[in-house]
Amino acid sequence: MQDPVVEITQTGRRPLRLVVTDALSVGRDCDGLLLDDRGISRTHLLLEACPGGVRVTDLESTNGTFLGDARITEPVVLGKGDEVRFGDCRAEVVAVPSPAPGPPLIGGRTQTAVAHVRPGTESTIDVVASSVLADPMEARREHRQGTITIVFSDIEDSTAQLTALGDERWYADLRAHNAIVEGAVARHRGSVVKHQGDGFMLTFPSAWMAVQAAFEVNERLQGVRATGEQPLRVRMGMHTGEVIVDDSGDLFGRHVNIAARIANEASAAEVLVSTVTRAVLEGRDDVAFGPGRSTDLKGLEGSFDVWPVLVGG
Repeated sequence: MQDPVVEITQTGRRPLRLVVTDALSVGRDCDGLLLDDRGISRTHLLLEACPGGVRVTDLESTNGTFLGDARITEPVVLGKGDEVRFGDCRAEVVAVPSPAPGPPLIGGRTQTAVAHVRPGTESTIDVVASSVLADPMEARREHRQGTITIVFSDIEDSTAQLTALGDERWYADLRAHNAIVEGAVARHRGSVVKHQGDGFMLTFPSAWMAVQAAFEVNERLQGVRATGEQPLRVRMGMHTGEVIVDDSGDLFGRHVNIAARIANEASAAEVLVSTVTRAVLEGRDDVAFGPGRSTDLKGLEGSFDVWPVLVGG
């Protein structure tokens, strides 16, 4: 192992493990890891890999960062097993670099995901995707075999909206958004694989069910805000692929990557699909496609054709 690992614990959520490869800011509105906790500052603290562990710096937060009962006022280095508390969250160092081979990083704790986060380069979609890719069985356990459609989504300009609206109004809208997404997924027989902030990874047993859920989400979001206000809009990307349970995870991982990269290419309120998903949907009289476009998807070789979906034929 070359980098330390930090486990972030939030009230009511499953722990998230992060491989700290670069300096990583953590807060409600920052270029690094976004947490849904109103008790922490927009940019609360900084995590940095260092010899023997992780350096934690409080970034002049309002409510402070605590090591034990003491509020830290200067950078502290945490070793394995050490933790800091901030708001309702905790950050614990669970692994540090070792020159000798050791046991698997996750060990027996199969309910914790690991995400590689590079500050300033990743959208919420990227964070969700990297977390799932670190534990491919998490996504595959809902679909033991067969073809599924993978969907990634997030809210248009969420960081800018938080700044403009303020914490109380934004988090009320975010809760409404999350409830709408989860309700639409349930009604169309989908599954929520991963949820981080305003970002979701979803899976569906059919492409058409995924499309129905996607358009239901954007339709219902129209009622969240008053007439004349900027509506809440999400962008979504879809890709369809075969899940093979006995595979090492590489095949499934490629499908996750494609879906996430397509979602990053989508515009607000746009449902963008891969050529494979389009082929599955073609022939229906209740769906049509806008003009396709060719794009390079980050981390994947070659160019890909993507297509906006239009409901109603």
